[in-house]
Amino acid sequence: MSTSKKRKLSANLSSTLLSSPHSPARKPRHSTGHAPNCEDSLCEGCDVGEIEVSFALTDGTTPPGPSDLFRMAVKESEKENPEEHGGGIVKKLYDMAIGEFDRALGEQEEIRRKIGKEEDLKGETSDKSKLVKGKEKGREEEYGSYTSLLRDYAMCCLSFGKYMPLISYIKKSIELFEKVIDENNDDGEAWIGLARARIALARMNLPSPGDEEGESDKEENFSQSQKEFLNGKEAYERGLSLFRSTDMSRYISESILAAKDYYEYGVSCQPHAYGSEVFELSLEYLESATRAQTLGNPEEQDPFIAGLKGSCLYYSAMSKSADAAEEVKSFLTESIKNLKFANDHSEDSYAELLGQVYILQSTLAGNENTTMEAFELGIEYLKKAFEKNPGNKTREVNFYPDMGLT
Repeated sequence: MSTSKKRKLSANLSSTLLSSPHSPARKPRHSTGHAPNCEDSLCEGCDVGEIEVSFALTDGTTPPGPSDLFRMAVKESEKENPEEHGGGIVKKLYDMAIGEFDRALGEQEEIRRKIGKEEDLKGETSDKSKLVKGKEKGREEEYGSYTSLLRDYAMCCLSFGKYMPLISYIKKSIELFEKVIDENNDDGEAWIGLARARIALARMNLPSPGDEEGESDKEENFSQSQKEFLNGKEAYERGLSLFRSTDMSRYISESILAAKDYYEYGVSCQPHAYGSEVFELSLEYLESATRAQTLGNPEEQDPFIAGLKGSCLYYSAMSKSADAAEEVKSFLTESIKNLKFANDHSEDSYAELLGQVYILQSTLAGNENTTMEAFELGIEYLKKAFEKNPGNKTREVNFYPDMGLT
């Protein structure tokens, strides 16, 4: 990003489509390029072209640093349209952030090398907590300490790797988090980040249902994924133990997010039996977080925790064997209790899953009346889910075409 052309006057972020289809000076990248959502077979090219991001600065303000660009990318991604994914302003901001991180980190590492040489010549011991000296201290003030820069860069790579998704950036984030931990083994942020990155990598390594690999290759991939997941679990345990002794509020929130990571990995493992163990682990973390959270108010219940717990219980029930009918019934009853609470507090966000739970429960009911009651409740919730998002032809709608849901 040049300092003369792209940093103008104003503190606001702006984006310019250099080759808008309505611009008289348009020069498309490819004569037959198309926007991601183009379905016109007669279209000769409608790609919006490259995106340029410029920053205008008022007197006394400084251009956004790499961490600022990263935060902008995350914020923009929250309101991005699906058809823009991977080709709009969000990706551009990530690209800019990564470029700036590379540059800033290179400068910091050069400073550290110079300091190391000076101290070696003087016979002094290097102090990792003091990264710059004298006139070079301005670098630290601009970008933060070396470890904070590394940590932010790692988080940016992880976020970008999950956004695209790109496995190479997930791996890069792991390397960067490990560097932070080498600098400070008690950095809870880095341990938690490393855990998330390893579990993200574990999910990406899982064989897809449509893969044409042989069974032995699929098992090998799954084994590698499982190993990466266990490494992530170990990192989570280390990070959570650090927060538990220093910041209970952070321990609770990170335990819940860890449980969410485990749940998502467990769902991705389906129909492999290992998913059952992962759901149980997720439930353990939720229980630990709930106990810590409700110490001051035992009656308090969190809708997000309830929804996640109900979801884990449902998938746990799905993974049980046929001879565990009573345990499955118990899991489904508890799942419904939690999902109904979460659904009532989140505008029917859990309606689809509730429908699935009731449908499954109807297959285990002891008599015809109970069976029909559960089945009808399942259909009712599935209809709510479809009405809430009619454009989403869910698996349940496709699976039950004669239930009046389409």
